[in-house]
Amino acid sequence: MAIRQRKKDRSNDRSNNQKNPPPSNQAPTPKDSEEVTAWETISRHPAVLGLVFLGIPYAIYCSYFFLLLQKPHWISNDLLRPAVSMADERQVLIVGTMSSGTTQITHELHDILNLEVGHEDSDTNWKFVRDGSVSWFHGIRFFPAFSEHRRKVPVKLCRVANQFITSLNHPYAANPGLFTPPQYEVSHLHPNFSKYWFKECVRIMWTEYGCASRGDCPTPFRKTLIQTRKPTKIVESLVAKYCKQDGSDTIMGMPPTSLIEFLDALFPEHNFASLENTCTSIMANYVLLYYNMLLDAYDRGDVDGMYHIEDVTLCDVAQFSGLLNKTDTVFGPNYEFVSELCNGDNAPGLIGQHRNVINQGRVKIFDLQDKDLEKRMLKLHKRMGY
Repeated sequence: MAIRQRKKDRSNDRSNNQKNPPPSNQAPTPKDSEEVTAWETISRHPAVLGLVFLGIPYAIYCSYFFLLLQKPHWISNDLLRPAVSMADERQVLIVGTMSSGTTQITHELHDILNLEVGHEDSDTNWKFVRDGSVSWFHGIRFFPAFSEHRRKVPVKLCRVANQFITSLNHPYAANPGLFTPPQYEVSHLHPNFSKYWFKECVRIMWTEYGCASRGDCPTPFRKTLIQTRKPTKIVESLVAKYCKQDGSDTIMGMPPTSLIEFLDALFPEHNFASLENTCTSIMANYVLLYYNMLLDAYDRGDVDGMYHIEDVTLCDVAQFSGLLNKTDTVFGPNYEFVSELCNGDNAPGLIGQHRNVINQGRVKIFDLQDKDLEKRMLKLHKRMGY
């Protein structure tokens, strides 16, 4: 029995060895091992993953704008709209202060009239703004040209602009990229980016500030318009935007320091920092200075028209912009589309006020508590035609 058992055990061992042969002593060749390791290392490297998932899509994104806006003739001269350089004429520039409804009119011109209009942007190399711009800061074109005491305005503006942009997340103030392509092509990652940004900002401010009165604005527009809103409504909206603290109902708080410094640089003849009154007084003075300078330009003939955002239809704005006159339309297909829409049964009505609504009745101004300021605001109302 013992012998038979040993034979059986040896038989089972042979059977198990056949099923599970011992591991081979031959290791994979060094060449195979290196190839697998190299491929795994490369394919899993963060730089490669970043290139695949970020770099390539970003390159495609940039190529799209480059081809359509700068080199459309490489694709088709018949199907695509021609490129528009910074020196080429656009259809319309509409200027109006912050909180006057510039965001609303931009969206309606784009969404309903199918126009390539940018909000606070004029760079046709990388943005679809070939028909024009709607902007508050482009209003500096119509400010008085630099006199002796205003010659430091560009430098002072650019010194405080970066802080204003950063602290209030306000990209539309003295940002050179919103006017023209930069001459100093420096990446945000460049160690001297802030230095070159400042140089670019000063260059643009010298070029744009007061250029209408000098007659040398670099980007021409067929029509320039002033958009107005009741000044007291603008002041209420600005107070709600910049001065309400923690959602409180008071309007006694002061605006951020960066905004006051920016306004001081923008209007050097008026010292906003010296005002001891409320935020309402500061905002009212800003609105007075801004619109009186634009209205002076209108009286000089530097501006083609003015309209109240509360009282016009989108087709009224199109007419003021020259889009319902074939000879005044810069890009012919725009005339065909806009005239057909505005002369049809489905012409758009009064312009709504549902975008970028800030105040929503939180701030009401009944008394400025400054009789001289109140008189000046009333005079501005009348000058605007209210």
